[in-house]
Amino acid sequence: MIKLQHTVVKLGVVMALGLASQSALAGGPQLFEQDAADLGTAHSGYAAAANDASTEYSNPAGMVRIKHPQISTGVEFVALNVNYKGSTATEIKIPPLKQDSPIGSKTGVANSSVLKPVPNFHFVTPLNDQWYLGTGITVPFGLETDYGNGSVAAQYATTSSIQAVNVSEDLAYAVNDKFSAGLGLDVQRFDGEFDADLFNHVNAINKLNDIGVGAHLGILYQFTPATRVGLSYHSEIDHHAQGTGTLNSNYPNQIPYNGKTYTIPELHDTGTVTMNMPLPAWLSLGAYHDMNEKWAVMSTLQYTYWNVVKNLTIQGIPVATFSGSGIEISDKITLPMNFRNSYVASLGTTYKFTPKFMGRFGLEYDETPTVNAYRELRLPDSNKFNVAMGAHFQPSTRLGLDIGYEHVFAQAVNVDKVTPLTDVGKVLIINQIIKGVFNNSADIMGAQLTYNF
Repeated sequence: MIKLQHTVVKLGVVMALGLASQSALAGGPQLFEQDAADLGTAHSGYAAAANDASTEYSNPAGMVRIKHPQISTGVEFVALNVNYKGSTATEIKIPPLKQDSPIGSKTGVANSSVLKPVPNFHFVTPLNDQWYLGTGITVPFGLETDYGNGSVAAQYATTSSIQAVNVSEDLAYAVNDKFSAGLGLDVQRFDGEFDADLFNHVNAINKLNDIGVGAHLGILYQFTPATRVGLSYHSEIDHHAQGTGTLNSNYPNQIPYNGKTYTIPELHDTGTVTMNMPLPAWLSLGAYHDMNEKWAVMSTLQYTYWNVVKNLTIQGIPVATFSGSGIEISDKITLPMNFRNSYVASLGTTYKFTPKFMGRFGLEYDETPTVNAYRELRLPDSNKFNVAMGAHFQPSTRLGLDIGYEHVFAQAVNVDKVTPLTDVGKVLIINQIIKGVFNNSADIMGAQLTYNF
């Protein structure tokens, strides 16, 4: 006979944590919001524009274009709307005991609307005519969904968030008046939270963090005073995150299992969990051209190496045993991801209405790294088409202000997936079942202040 009261506690840890790393990357949550000025052109010319101090991160070689000490700082607000309509269920199979049962099957809708700020700070100063120094704080990866308690998604996801805060130190060298190269060191803090409302009243809260180190580098070539091309590379940063998972319920729950109803007592369980979280490298090629005194055009082609995310492994989940059977739930779960490399292509333009006012416009196509067969509930993703606009104000020679707006049109996608949450083969099988459709969108608004000393 299974001691279900004890077992469901541990299965809850598996359900809440077992999808944590998979869902954290399932949306490919790469952010390009390191500068609100780029927002207005849909990040066109990312590696080539080099018009302010934010180039220290997008392409450090571009720092040679900043001839006086400069600070550029701002914030962008990402409003992500996720709408899921369908069903969720957990299936438990125990072949040796010839028992299997669905737990917590639900059909309905789940909506998440989250507004998150993405701040940035950049500083560049020339050391002499050839050497330039920069530093910055950016958020290159981050995303959050919150379905709330009681929705069809709640037993697998209430709040899910990841954030990578990057601190960079950069150095650039002007080889001559046409060619420059730059290098930057990245120290990155990763934080993740993955919560769920298991069986409606069992709250699971899981928080992990890590610090990783990487680098970025770039080159810039100025063909003419009006035309330049840039190439930049940001390295992969591997995070070996560790944290605490807790389960809490302040009153008993009635759980149906295999045709019977079992009472689960108050739950207060804590465990230390670890998981590997690779954040991929990416390569950016950008071009910028001044057509005349008023018009300029710019473009970007970016390739992100998401295929480093093949499988994710979580370790340290508390072990559950079945009284008298000798069966255990493994404390290690390996989740297949099978991400594919993806690209982003954008095209933008600017128009100077007056010497102090300039308009921006841009279009962008963002390919998802998620394969249909492996799409997940927490942070879903699909191919996206983005439209952006913005403006630049120059009230004085020292002070500049940029504002930008981008709307993200996400392709509607179906999901029909069974995810195994255990790796103990034919002894114990726990499956998460999701079947439905996602309709998502996002709006991004930002402002940037640039000051020349």
